Amino acid sequence: MDRRCAEGNRRAQGGHPPSRDRQHLLKRRQPSGAVEDATMTYKQPPLNRGVYPQKMNWLWRLVCEAGYITVDDVVTALRAKGVDVERGRAEGWLRSEGNDGYFPLSIAELEQNLRSILSMRAEGMQPGGTTSAD
Repeated sequence: MDRRCAEGNRRAQGGHPPSRDRQHLLKRRQPSGAVEDATMTYKQPPLNRGVYPQKMNWLWRLVCEAGYITVDDVVTALRAKGVDVERGRAEGWLRSEGNDGYFPLSIAELEQNLRSILSMRAEGMQPGGTTSAD
């Protein structure tokens, strides 16, 4: 398949690179007439949702799931940094808007939470305020 066809396919797909199973179909013709695989460059994925910096709960849920962060981890880490947070509020950050106990989480709070967790993990603290040496 020549380059024009590959570009046409990308445009037909909304500008997104083809899936892995179709990447092998993309070829590039060299001036010598030889054909080689075309390398796809990284494209930033489209933003699928509106981002409101005062309501970042959805992102916090993903971070907690990916990083194995529990409510106890967050509360312990924040308290170790001198931030007195109620467990109910930390639980509310994991809830969706409209659910009972929901607390909106701002991007600043999300950053504070992550930095506190990283600091706690670097110091070897376990949930509940104990160190790994205890």
